Amino acid sequence: MIERVLFEERHAEAVPGLIRAAKADAVIVYGPETDQMIDAIASVTSSGTPVITLGSDLPTTPRLAYVGIDHYGAGRAAAFFMSRMVNRGIYLAVCSDLKYRAEASRISGFRDGVKAELSSPIHVEIMESDECPKGMSEDAVSGIYVAGSKNGLAHTVAPWLARAPIVIAHDLSDEVRQMMKTGVVALAIDQNPEEQASRSVALLLARFGLTAHAPEAGIVSFTVHTKYNI
Repeated sequence: MIERVLFEERHAEAVPGLIRAAKADAVIVYGPETDQMIDAIASVTSSGTPVITLGSDLPTTPRLAYVGIDHYGAGRAAAFFMSRMVNRGIYLAVCSDLKYRAEASRISGFRDGVKAELSSPIHVEIMESDECPKGMSEDAVSGIYVAGSKNGLAHTVAPWLARAPIVIAHDLSDEVRQMMKTGVVALAIDQNPEEQASRSVALLLARFGLTAHAPEAGIVSFTVHTKYNI
């Protein structure tokens, strides 16, 4: 039996306690890279419970495997497309919480990608937790890369839409699909969550000797979508 426990990112501090209290043979977890999370994973693995980090890696823990996309590469891909769509003004890179390695890697990849792709530098402003940087002019923003959003994509990009910036987002949620159809979002980078989930379960089945061959752990390919292929 697989038991799922869902939580909002703002309640992530509860996850280490859930991991320690879980009466499970294995744990698959998506969470921030905090001392409490690292200690919780170390505690359960020391008692023989394997842990897979899903979607956002925790490489300093003794986890069995990481299953997810190359988030740094996804950020580089976003920079590649953004730099070819608009190369003026300021790029705004938005994330919900940099304690999630996935989002930190996306932002890092985007910043490095912008430097590599453009001969004339464009400033990349980082916005965490949907808090607009002080003194920043809305008119200056020509492109928005949403690596993560705490309050939803529409809320995040709303202050900037009067200037019709290029918006690149992550994941094919219903909200993102609708905003792509209406032309607000130009591209979405999807991390193929179904493949991540099935590969994680298959790894655990192999770990317990229930299947003969284990799939490869690690990187799942991401895909790039426009309104024409969703």
